[in-house]
Amino acid sequence: MNLETQRASHGHALSAQRTEALQAYLEADYQRALDRLRAVPEGKRWTEDHILEARILLRLGDAARSGTVAAVAQDTAASVDERVLARALLAAALDRDGRSGHAAAAFREARAEAPKAHRTIRAELGYFEAVSSWSSGDLARAGRLVESALKDADDVVRALLLQLRGWIEIRRERYTQAAEHFDAALCASQRSRYRDVRLEARLIHALSVIATETIDVPLASRVDELATAFSWNDGVARERFNTTTCRRFAALLRGEMQEAYRLGLLAIELAPTAAFSAIAHTNHAALLRFVGDNFSSRYHFGIARRRIAETHWSVADVEEHVALANYAIEAAPADPASAAQALTIYRSVSAFLKRDLALERDRRTEGFGDFAEGRVAEALGDAERALDSYDRSLRCWSALGYRMRAAIVALDVARLSPDHRSPRETAAALERAPHAWFAKYTTAPPPSGRVPHLTKAQRRVFSHLLAGKASKEIARALGRSDYTIRNQTKCIFRAFDVRSRAALLVRCQREGITADDADDG
Repeated sequence: MNLETQRASHGHALSAQRTEALQAYLEADYQRALDRLRAVPEGKRWTEDHILEARILLRLGDAARSGTVAAVAQDTAASVDERVLARALLAAALDRDGRSGHAAAAFREARAEAPKAHRTIRAELGYFEAVSSWSSGDLARAGRLVESALKDADDVVRALLLQLRGWIEIRRERYTQAAEHFDAALCASQRSRYRDVRLEARLIHALSVIATETIDVPLASRVDELATAFSWNDGVARERFNTTTCRRFAALLRGEMQEAYRLGLLAIELAPTAAFSAIAHTNHAALLRFVGDNFSSRYHFGIARRRIAETHWSVADVEEHVALANYAIEAAPADPASAAQALTIYRSVSAFLKRDLALERDRRTEGFGDFAEGRVAEALGDAERALDSYDRSLRCWSALGYRMRAAIVALDVARLSPDHRSPRETAAALERAPHAWFAKYTTAPPPSGRVPHLTKAQRRVFSHLLAGKASKEIARALGRSDYTIRNQTKCIFRAFDVRSRAALLVRCQREGITADDADDG
């Protein structure tokens, strides 16, 4: 083989490596993409190789290294297009790394040369600038940049811009408009020459969240079709898990228990981390408890508890963080001690996530925390604190327009405070999902006002229990030992067929039993 043939063969091999790297990037197989790029000898690397590597590192969340590679691309750029795109990536990496001043300077340099660049390069620059504005909370400027960039965008960049337009509407809590933009972005990506698996997976997941939380049943059906037809791979494992979890809730909203059960098992199989596994097992345990399979429910709660113990919460992200609140909410009635422990970790981890939460303005975290706090307080017999926590959570979900969460919390509020405004939240949810799994709880049995047979001493203790007094307070008030009061309380629980003060208060609220009914006469 002569020298020219060797060079041609070597060039062909490098071209194949670059093609494989791009394909791996589009399939969200980022490590393979990096491996193929780094197999290209340093002296043979092009500016486009550095640009692709900077993109990959940005997607992996490694902003510092992305910025370093983008700076190399900027220095080696041989055309205006390459230089503007490299500077845009450098600015985006600096912005993501918290170096906003340097990012602004890089954006200005890119913008100064942008008129000479191809229109699609200008559109992508506009996208990165819009993301920066969105992240900083300047939604108005982000919106203007998106609209301007869309005029020059091809389908690849158009999909990114439309996705960002949807996230702008999410920040404004306008979910119908957000869903329209996400759907348009998905269509643009499917039309493009280079289909981005991760982008499309995230769009399907975003649509599934909107469909479930706002109880948009037609949209939920579309999500089922999209998720079934989509070619999921290991690079989008999180998106697939999250979409499956949302589809499970959508099945529950339609009253399709068997489908919810199937999707619950699928979520357990798909969980990519221990924290996500805890979410899946907790959700499945709650469903099994709902249908009366308490043995299997306890088994899955036990696995969820172990998965929580296995997770390093100081490095967990916001999505994984929800596992703690989710477990506390569902496990509290049967295991208030472990639920309280999960809630404590949830509150402590929130301090580590404070910066990110402030950036994203993710109020859902407080909604989950207050809901979990209410469930734990109710399980421990503190009805007043439970009601306060439920009320805060309800206000959060109502303000966000999350109809499903608001309806669930409203039922807990109604148990403890029948005259509360919460039935409106549940009624609104049932108008959209009349067959939802929580429908059976919306009609309370007629008040009986009757108290099971109690001794005279037990009736006195019962009256104090309804007033929310602790055992030691009751003992002092009645001149009895704490041991005696605890024994009488157990007898009262047996008479009412309950296991806790919270359950006792719930039954009395539901059946209209008051302290007057417990008068020892």
